[in-house]
Amino acid sequence: MMVLWVFLDSTLFESLSRDITISIWRDGFTFQIALFHVIGVFCALYFKIERNQKSLFILTLFAASYLFYFLRQGDILSIVYPFVISYYNVVILQTIAKKDFKTITFYMIFIGWMASGAGLFVALSNLILFVPIILLLAIFKIMLSEYKPNNKEIKYV
Repeated sequence: MMVLWVFLDSTLFESLSRDITISIWRDGFTFQIALFHVIGVFCALYFKIERNQKSLFILTLFAASYLFYFLRQGDILSIVYPFVISYYNVVILQTIAKKDFKTITFYMIFIGWMASGAGLFVALSNLILFVPIILLLAIFKIMLSEYKPNNKEIKYV
């Protein structure tokens, strides 16, 4: 799931960097961006939620970020996108901090290079319209695993 988060972030970041019609960095949203980065870190550190719910929350925030990007709403995007970036980065750091060095190296290859490289490829190829399909599939996967009926319940019905 962490690879998907980095892919989504890289794709949106690279698309925003190259888009001349919307830019949250050049359009005067610096204070909002900084504030919601800090709020995202705070929320990730102090609000403890279950792993699947955390993944669903992050994917929902990415979906909102992409929605506001497609709607060209830079003011709202400058709130949601920095929050989700900081939130998921804290979650990733909390997850890999407990691992040994070899495992961290493996994570960094897949998360750092492959996912961000794929995101850059999607942005440069102007394939960003396919990203919502990937988001939708990931959300369905989490929801299906979260609400899968217990086999014991089926036997007694």
